[in-house]
Amino acid sequence: MSIFIPNAFTPNGDGYNDTFGPVTKGIGSLEMNINDLNGRFVHKIDVVEGRWDGNMPSGTAAPQGVYYYLFKAMGYDDQEYVRQGNVNLYRDLIDLTPNPVKSKAVLDLSGKFSGAKTITVYSFSGLLIRTWNTTEDLIQLDLSFLDSGLYILKATDQEQVIVVKFVKE
Repeated sequence: MSIFIPNAFTPNGDGYNDTFGPVTKGIGSLEMNINDLNGRFVHKIDVVEGRWDGNMPSGTAAPQGVYYYLFKAMGYDDQEYVRQGNVNLYRDLIDLTPNPVKSKAVLDLSGKFSGAKTITVYSFSGLLIRTWNTTEDLIQLDLSFLDSGLYILKATDQEQVIVVKFVKE
């Protein structure tokens, strides 16, 4: 029996990590309710292989941000399993080239931010790897220190957060 619940997903249609839901073995039935920061219902997963595609009940795209879940399941071992936590919904809105990255990349914020910006790289499991501070809109990044894999790059200023995922070769 195992339960893995990811802490982030990117429903942007690129075929990588586009949906959210538990990955289980040995579970016969489950129910997972997903709510926004205000506690409003967003989505329900009620089948073992069920997923959330990042859309609101109306069918519109859910905003980027943090969502909370309550997971209840019954295992084939007749044990009840309960988990609660949060998941980050990220959408790609900035340009990082090339992607996949071999060693260096250019981050183009195209005037989406004003003033001081913080650029942060996270592993796909959410671990903070590196942070840069800048006022530039076109930023040269040396990413040669990263191992091969999938990463999340977050750009923030005083008012907004924009995220892009990238592959390091």
